[in-house]
Amino acid sequence: MKTIELSDYDYDTLMELSKEYQTQSNDGNAFPYFWEASSSKLVSNINGEGEITKVYKDSEEYTPQEFAELNEEDFNAFISDKRDYDYSYPELKCDSTDFEKIESDWIEYIEVKGLGTITTFDWVDESEHNPSLFKSDIKDFIEYNYYHLGRLPHTYARTVWRMGRMEKLISILCRMNKQENADTEIKRRVFREDEK
Repeated sequence: MKTIELSDYDYDTLMELSKEYQTQSNDGNAFPYFWEASSSKLVSNINGEGEITKVYKDSEEYTPQEFAELNEEDFNAFISDKRDYDYSYPELKCDSTDFEKIESDWIEYIEVKGLGTITTFDWVDESEHNPSLFKSDIKDFIEYNYYHLGRLPHTYARTVWRMGRMEKLISILCRMNKQENADTEIKRRVFREDEK
């Protein structure tokens, strides 16, 4: 058996990381696994059918209700126009809690009258392409970078089990410091090499 020389620091670090990799949760992914931060981000819906609608005017972004509140005169004209031919139409104020009853008509009015530009968005789960073999890295990354990660940032596990070189490298790191309480799949797929 061959040996390599390591500083005490490098040896201790390798043993510590090897132990952490083997004993961390795999979140149901096949060995070898890694983590990324994931969150929901607003992505433009090119068909204009997104679940979130924004109104843009003079380089500013508004919800339809915010736009109504800032353009109360236009909003009141819209309500009057609708009531002229539909007496059952609700006569709501722009700050009404029932605003959603007339929101789609208001959005259409904004477009027809050219009051602003309408863009729709959907919440889409996206991963940050800043991976780590260690879930703890991603937890730290989320803690310190949450402000630009989007809605509900969380750890997201992935597998690289079809990547032969990655599997070999990670298997060697695991075998350097075999853990009795290692993940079941690591025991099944990595430590069997000890028997060869």
